[in-house]
Amino acid sequence: MNETGANKIKVVWICHLMNPEIEKHIPYVMSAKNKSASKALSFFAKIFTGSLRKRILNLKNLITPKRVRDTARWNTNGIKEFEKIKDVDLYVVAPLSYIHKEGLFYDERGIHYRFFHDQRDDFLDITYRAFKKKLFNKGSNYLKNRKAISKIITDIKPDIVHIIGAECPEFSLATVDIPANIPVIAQLQSLQRYSIRIKKDQSLQPLVDAETKVLKRANYFGTAIKKFKEIVISEINPSIKHLNISLALTEKVDYSDSEKKFDFVYFANNINKAVDLAIEAFAIARETHPDITLDIIGGSTADYRAFLKKKIQDLNLEDSVTYEGLLPSHEDVLRQIKLSRFALLPLRSDFISGTIRESMAAGLPVVTTITGGTPTLNEKSQTVLLSPIGDNEALAKNMSLLLDNPELAEKLKKNAYELSSEWESNAEKMRKWRDAYFACTYDFN
Repeated sequence: MNETGANKIKVVWICHLMNPEIEKHIPYVMSAKNKSASKALSFFAKIFTGSLRKRILNLKNLITPKRVRDTARWNTNGIKEFEKIKDVDLYVVAPLSYIHKEGLFYDERGIHYRFFHDQRDDFLDITYRAFKKKLFNKGSNYLKNRKAISKIITDIKPDIVHIIGAECPEFSLATVDIPANIPVIAQLQSLQRYSIRIKKDQSLQPLVDAETKVLKRANYFGTAIKKFKEIVISEINPSIKHLNISLALTEKVDYSDSEKKFDFVYFANNINKAVDLAIEAFAIARETHPDITLDIIGGSTADYRAFLKKKIQDLNLEDSVTYEGLLPSHEDVLRQIKLSRFALLPLRSDFISGTIRESMAAGLPVVTTITGGTPTLNEKSQTVLLSPIGDNEALAKNMSLLLDNPELAEKLKKNAYELSSEWESNAEKMRKWRDAYFACTYDFN
């Protein structure tokens, strides 16, 4: 029994979250320190030229308030389901950019939102983190964020805390500050220990270090991916208990007809992941199909956009490739991808990306690469076309197969529809989360 009633428990989610409904509550502000820094950067930008001026302007852009786009859609999906679950009192704790130091707290439709000011907005923090990463390949301890989270946790007095994104140190490191008498679930969105092996990219080491600290403190961890489960238990924390629970990533199957403006679409929240592979394969496929088009959707840094623009120019693709940028909402993205005939979604380290699942549910035949998880999509029947990572010739060949073979495209679409229709609904997934909360609190006590 607790303060909320004998049959109701308090659950805290610590996670990323943003959607159009939340944005309506945000009074965007710029701190006094950032205003001063912005004026100083503007002054120096007038003095210097070339690449140094560009870097100064990029730094100024980092501290300038800007509208926050739809983020971590799976958490929005999950919250919608928990609005219907009456025996869980849900508190969502998340970092938020460009808000007052006091944070932004409000309740809506039975959910308690507790947003705290994200220290990553602060000029000094941006500078410190950049130097620490550059000189020592070390990540921040995010002490300010952790202090804010600890205060919120103390005020709420939850029965259980669920960290959604163990690999996100800006909030997940708060796990080590949670009192030992409160059980903690660390939910895996990815596993950086796995990613660093696949990518062989040592810049991921700070994320691996943070993820390890979180999983060593957590009492339980959630993932439906067998490989991740094995790595966590065998290499990180043998005593941690596994929960077979997954993110609310199931998209509504929508095979309605729509106008087609493009042949292929590549989309991701951050296109830096693998858009270069998509463009290189597209250029090869265009040699035999000169009229094809590619639509690119998603965010990126200013430097990467410049790199992307030059790559498109070097490959003479200016008339064939359209870059939409980061669209305001998840619904806008889903509408935009349906303007394309096929999805071109090469992966580097993702087990299975949400974009592949979204494309399949939207009726787009998918061309992707072989990772630890993508072959499972073809276990019952062929639903996607696969090629080795980095083999752009093979990726382009699969693109040509779709362009030249309407029967194959229709077969993939049909098989993907059948598989998508079998996926566990978000309502079923969140019911499992609810059951896990009660089971863990009982087990822990």
